[in-house]
Amino acid sequence: MTRSERATLAATLFATVCAIATLYAPQPLLPVLALEFGLGKAAASLAVTMTLLPLAFAPVAYGLMLESLPAARLARWAVLVVALGHAGVYLAPTWELVLAARLVQGLAIPAALTSVMTLLASKCAPERMRRVMSWYIATTIVGGFSGRFFSGLMAEAWGWRAPFAVLGVLLLAAFLLLGRLGGADSPGYERPRAAHVRAALARPLFLRAYSMIFCCFFTFTATLNYLPFRLAELEGGVSPGRAGTMYLGYLVGVATCLASPRIVSWLGGEGRAFLAGLALFGASVAACLAPDIRVVFAALFPFCAGFFLIQTVGPAFVNARADEHKGVVNGLYIAFYYAGGTLGSFVPGLIYNALGWNVFIGCLLAVLGVAVFLAAGLCRNS
Repeated sequence: MTRSERATLAATLFATVCAIATLYAPQPLLPVLALEFGLGKAAASLAVTMTLLPLAFAPVAYGLMLESLPAARLARWAVLVVALGHAGVYLAPTWELVLAARLVQGLAIPAALTSVMTLLASKCAPERMRRVMSWYIATTIVGGFSGRFFSGLMAEAWGWRAPFAVLGVLLLAAFLLLGRLGGADSPGYERPRAAHVRAALARPLFLRAYSMIFCCFFTFTATLNYLPFRLAELEGGVSPGRAGTMYLGYLVGVATCLASPRIVSWLGGEGRAFLAGLALFGASVAACLAPDIRVVFAALFPFCAGFFLIQTVGPAFVNARADEHKGVVNGLYIAFYYAGGTLGSFVPGLIYNALGWNVFIGCLLAVLGVAVFLAAGLCRNS
């Protein structure tokens, strides 16, 4: 690997960790935020929803921009906007201003993530691309864990605003690192056209895959978003640090991501891998019904393993079957993925508030039942 490739890899992966950590940093803090601002469970969860919402529309919204702007420049300035958003959260005196700052971050994060992927693709040699992209996916998982785990620890030590201050400083460092990279060619993304979108959605195989990942990320986000509230119920109150440790199971996702090609080969195809992942995922969600915090903690390890197997295999499944317009096919996959996460971060909270944890989990299991039905159809085509 050349010096230029190493510099690109270091800068982009560091920026990715910080951007993904930004998405999920509020999750272990939600009970604290609810107390601080006098909010209900669903209202507090808007701190996550506001950053996920733009990601559901990013493939279309950024399509035109990415045709003309160099990736290095877009990555750098998007990272700076996310850093300034952290300053806004840190200084915000009201909940409305916290949400406004989080929405600004949500608008900038898709541009940051898309452009750093473009930088990797443009600066790394083709023979190393598959390995580099595996590192990128693993890095997004590390970012998701870091945002949850370390924000809980920092909030317990220095208050709930501290994680946002630290992430802001780290993103400024990423801004400087990206500034040291040379410019990249225009990404050359295919402009989304309505006919291409309709053609992709008209293919039952793609629509099944999109709907399945929607259901999976809906359930994943809902479980992790409201888990801190459940811990508070079981323990009569829970500290942010304690809530953060519950996300240790997330690290299993890194190993699952890297091992996914072997797992698919061993199981005999992507469809069977989907079903195996859903079996682990569903059993783990059901285990969260237990009124014992130790059972819930243990369940999060297979929970993450099952979900990240599905998440890693999904893009490969649709790309292998896309004969043309892969940009549109992938864009729709990402849009369905984050649309599920956006709704999952808010809507189940209304159910939890009104009907309690057991009904909440029952509804999530019903959503996963739909995902199993969809995956069974995909199994016949893999």
